[in-house]
Amino acid sequence: MREKAIAGEAEWFTRARVTRFSLAAILSYCAGAIAAIATARNGWDALGIPLGFDFLAFHGAARLAVDGQLASAFDPQVFTAALEQELPGVGYGYFWLYPPTFATILLPFGLLSYGTAFWVWTAAGLSVYSSSAWAVTRNRVAVIACLGFTATWVTAYHGQNSFFSAALFILAVHFLLGRKDRLAGIAIGLLAFKPHLAILFPLALAASGRWRAFVSAAATAVLFSLASIAVFGWGYIDAFVEHGQSFAAALLTTERHWATITSVYVSASLAGLPPQLAWTLHALVAAAAAALVLARFIANGATRETLALLTAASLLISPYVMDYDLTVLAAAGLLLFAAGEHPRHAMKWEQAAAFSVAMIPILIVGLGRLGLQIGWLAPVIVIVIAETRLRRLTPQAPRSRAALAAK
Repeated sequence: MREKAIAGEAEWFTRARVTRFSLAAILSYCAGAIAAIATARNGWDALGIPLGFDFLAFHGAARLAVDGQLASAFDPQVFTAALEQELPGVGYGYFWLYPPTFATILLPFGLLSYGTAFWVWTAAGLSVYSSSAWAVTRNRVAVIACLGFTATWVTAYHGQNSFFSAALFILAVHFLLGRKDRLAGIAIGLLAFKPHLAILFPLALAASGRWRAFVSAAATAVLFSLASIAVFGWGYIDAFVEHGQSFAAALLTTERHWATITSVYVSASLAGLPPQLAWTLHALVAAAAAALVLARFIANGATRETLALLTAASLLISPYVMDYDLTVLAAAGLLLFAAGEHPRHAMKWEQAAAFSVAMIPILIVGLGRLGLQIGWLAPVIVIVIAETRLRRLTPQAPRSRAALAAK
């Protein structure tokens, strides 16, 4: 008798194999972390990268926030001086361009030392990420697979915030699938700390007539933003508006950042296209992805497949999607492959494609430094899987919003 597959009945994508591969990946991550710490000198790893990487900037901003000077983080000299207090010799290279919503999340970490704050931050992120996967699946293998996803290591290594955005995606799509619209809206609204990843949610909710979720998301985002403004004041908003655009432009025009930026724009730029053509190509891909999501939500509503489409397409809209942001694809993986109330048959090519998605995040930087950006392929592959699955299941799915409502 064949082993029970993780999603329906499949040839080799079994629970045991997924578990073994994921555990091997997790052990590799732990070994890499131990090696990085053991070979570090004075806060720098063997590659000359600060331990904690991006979290160094987060903690420096949190320190300024505790002192009531967060708006000064937009001044490169002030911000660099704050980071030098954390890690002497860091020099210029970091800059701050986050909205007040994210700064609010960081504020308590400014009360801790850098080392303590980093470990608390990482533990909290992993806990929220894994707990959300468990809450929506009650499937131990699915949780292990999420932790074994190579984007997990990328996020932890960077000290980034993508565990939180991935958890909110996981909860949002789960609540939408279960028609718990107010809870879904709260999860979507909390993505205001990273709003460029949530652009498609309001469009999809409107297209499928999920107005309770739409209103809940809008109200949550507004309250979150107002609370953050109350904490930091309008001076921070003025500085964010004044400097944020120029810093964001610098992020895309400085080639040393391109190895970690997974957008179509950067991929086209690395391929040698002039900026105008690269922007045009990016806009066409983003528009096509958005149009596909809207069409499917109008025709089918919120199903596992359409929600997986939404999750993946969200990573093709903004040009500022980074390698660690691909962690949100865990939400699509749970929808398409984790067994639940409505198991889906996973064909062999889908399993192979899912494995390639799982491996892409760990390859992005190395290939990016060689002039090849493949990060955008991960959401595209997920879109292909979801769209193909949706077409295969269309006769069993509601064809219109009216049919969905009648059901």
